[in-house]
Amino acid sequence: MDFLITLLYDFGLEPQNGIVMKPLTVSLLFTFIAFCNPISTFACSCTEYNIPYCEQIARADAIFIGTVNAVDLKKESSETLVESKVSFNIEQIFKGTLGSKADIGYVFGTSCSWLKFEEGDRWIVYGYKNSSNGRLSIPFCTGSHQYESTSPDLTILNNFSLGKGTESIRGRIASDGNVTNNRIVISDETTNLTTKTDDEGLFEISVPRPGKYKVKVTVPFSAILMNHDPSFQLSDVLVNETESSLTYEAKVEKGLCSYKQLDFSKVDLKANASISGRLIDSNGNPTKGFLHLQKWSSDEPSTLKGGEFASANEDGTYSFDGLREGRYVIVLNPEDFPRKSDPYLRTYLPGVAKFDSAFVIDLEQGKEVNAPDFKVPKKIKQRTIQIEALWPDGKPVTNWGPKAKPDSMPSVTLYRADGKYVELAELSRTGNGLYSFVIYDGFPYVIKFESFGSDDRQWNAYSKIPSRGIPKTIKVILSQKYRDVSDFLDSLNTDAKGSK
Repeated sequence: MDFLITLLYDFGLEPQNGIVMKPLTVSLLFTFIAFCNPISTFACSCTEYNIPYCEQIARADAIFIGTVNAVDLKKESSETLVESKVSFNIEQIFKGTLGSKADIGYVFGTSCSWLKFEEGDRWIVYGYKNSSNGRLSIPFCTGSHQYESTSPDLTILNNFSLGKGTESIRGRIASDGNVTNNRIVISDETTNLTTKTDDEGLFEISVPRPGKYKVKVTVPFSAILMNHDPSFQLSDVLVNETESSLTYEAKVEKGLCSYKQLDFSKVDLKANASISGRLIDSNGNPTKGFLHLQKWSSDEPSTLKGGEFASANEDGTYSFDGLREGRYVIVLNPEDFPRKSDPYLRTYLPGVAKFDSAFVIDLEQGKEVNAPDFKVPKKIKQRTIQIEALWPDGKPVTNWGPKAKPDSMPSVTLYRADGKYVELAELSRTGNGLYSFVIYDGFPYVIKFESFGSDDRQWNAYSKIPSRGIPKTIKVILSQKYRDVSDFLDSLNTDAKGSK
C-alpha cells in the first residue's frame, strides 16, 4: 500500500566542529490513498475513525435508504480483491441521482469486510463513485449501516435534504505526542474564531455560514503529518524543535460540517544521516530484496528488536534515510523464517550468517555512509504440498464459494508452527478438490484452508505440516470449529495434556 507523508520543516542546527550548519528545508512526499488495510490475514486498520455523519454526508456521492434485493458474491482468487454486487430497492434518496433500484459494489472476504448484507434487510447506504469504472460502491470504513429508526444520522440527513441544519468545522489530532489543549484558529475574510482540542484531541466550532475557511493547527512538538487524502493541501507549514503548525482549507457545505483527522508523529529534526548500499545475488549480480536496519547492541536478541526496513531496487540499490548517529547493522530476513519475499535464512551485511561477523556501521550525525555490497545467500529449496479439501458431507471444495465463479480458488494461509503469520500460499488446482502449493524445505508450518459455504459464511480447516516426512496428500475437512490459528493450536495443546 502507498502512504502519503508530508514532512516540511525549517530549522537551524548548532555549530559542529567549527562549522555553522545553514537552515534546512526538507520536503518528503509518499502517497497513500486507501481507507484501511484489507488483507484478510491481518486485523483491519482504518486510517480514520469516528468520522461524524455530517462529514460522511459531505464525502459520499449518493445516500439512500434501501432494502437488499440480492447479493452477487464474486472472488477471483485468494490474493485478488474483487467487488461483489449488492442490489437494493430504493425507498428514499437523500443525495445523488438514482432510480428505484441500485447495484452497489462491495468487497467481501477481508478483515475490513465488516458489513453483512442479507436479503430483505434495510440499509442506509453511503455510496462512493468508483474512480476506475464510475459505478457506486461502499468502500471500507465508511458510513453505510443497517437502518434503525433511531439512527443518529437520520436527523442530519433529513435536515440536509430539506436545506436545513447548522455548519461547523471539526477535527481530531491523533498523535504519539500531546493532543490536549492544542490551539485551533479558524478564519475567513470576516471571521476569526479560536478553540482548543479536548483530552481526546477533538475540536469543534460553529461557523456563521457555508463556504471556505482557513484552519490553523499548532502542536507543541516537532512533527510529520501523515495523510490519506491526496487532494489535501497545506500552507504556512512551520516545524521547529518546540512546536509545529500548519494551515489547511476547510470547505463547509450548507447544513453540514468539515472534518479532518490530523495524524501527527513526533520527528527528530537532528535525524539527518543516511546509509546506502547495493544488494547482490550469490553470482554478484544486482537483485531486489527487503533489508532491515537495526541499532547494534552487544547481543543479537537486543539488536534484532525494532528497526526499520528498505527495499532494494532492480539495480540492487537501497537507502536508509533520516537516521540519528549511532552504530547499525543491516539484516536480511531477521525473523529467520523464509517466505516469498525473503527465501533465505537470516543474513547480516556483508553476507554472513553469524551475528559476531556482521559489518557494524558507525554513523555520525548528518553524514552519508556507503555500505559494502550485501551478498545474499542461496535461496532455500522449496517442496510441494498436495492437499485434498472436503466439506463435512464428503463433497470436494472446488472454489471460493457457491456464489463465486466456478474457476475461483479457495485460500490457503501459511503460519509458522507457533501460529505467527507467514504469507498466503499460491494455489494450483490439480484435480476435483485437489490443490498444491509450495513451502520451504526444513521448516514446520500450520496451514489454514478457507472457503465460503452455502450459508455465505467462511469455513476453514487447519493442519500441521512437519518440517519433513509428510504424507503424499493431506486431507482436510472444513468446519467452523476454530475461530483462528491460536484457537486451533490451543485445542492441540489441550488434547495433548488430556492424553497424558
